[in-house]
Amino acid sequence: ARAVIRDDLPLEHAWREHSRRHGLRDYRLGSHTDALRHALKVEVELFGGDAYQQRLRATQQTCAAVSELFTDQQLYVLGLPAIGLAAAGAQLNLVIFEDEPEAIVRLLMDRGLPYQATQQRWQDRDGGAEWIAPAFVIGTPGIDAQINVLPRRAERLPLLADGQTVWITKVDTVAGLAADVRSPG
Repeated sequence: ARAVIRDDLPLEHAWREHSRRHGLRDYRLGSHTDALRHALKVEVELFGGDAYQQRLRATQQTCAAVSELFTDQQLYVLGLPAIGLAAAGAQLNLVIFEDEPEAIVRLLMDRGLPYQATQQRWQDRDGGAEWIAPAFVIGTPGIDAQINVLPRRAERLPLLADGQTVWITKVDTVAGLAADVRSPG
C-alpha cells in the first residue's frame, strides 16, 4: 500500500516522530548526501515519495539561489538538511559565520533584496553563556530562507538554538545541497 502524503506535518515534526519511533537521540550525519538519503527514507515513511521530492526540489532551488548571492561566503544548513529545524519565518534555516553582521546587511542591500531582521537565542551546548544573534529573513521568488549570523568563535561548537540541539557541520553547505542528489537505490 502506498503511503498517504501528509503535507500538513512540518518537517521538524516529521523528524521528531521518526526519532521517537526509532529511539534516536542526537543524530549527526557525515555529509549532505547521506543526510538527504536518510531524509528520503523518513519522508517516504511519513509523507510519501512525491511530497519528499517536492520539498527536496524547493530546498535545492533555494540553496542554488542563495549560493549565487553569497559567492564569497560559505553558508551552512542548520540542523539536518531537508529535515531539520525550519526557521520561524522561512522554509530553509541557514547559518553564516561572520563577526560583522553589517556586512550581510550591506550585501542584501547591494543586491536589492528585501529582508526582515530578527534574532535568535544561542548557547554552547556544554552550558556556556547565552547570546542573541541577528538573523535575516529573505522571502523573494526563489529564496525563502532565514540566515542566522553567528560569530566566528561559534564555528566549532555544538550549539543550542532556542533550547534545541543543532549541529553545524562543514559538509552541510548550501552549495552542496544545491547540487543534484540521486535517490537511494
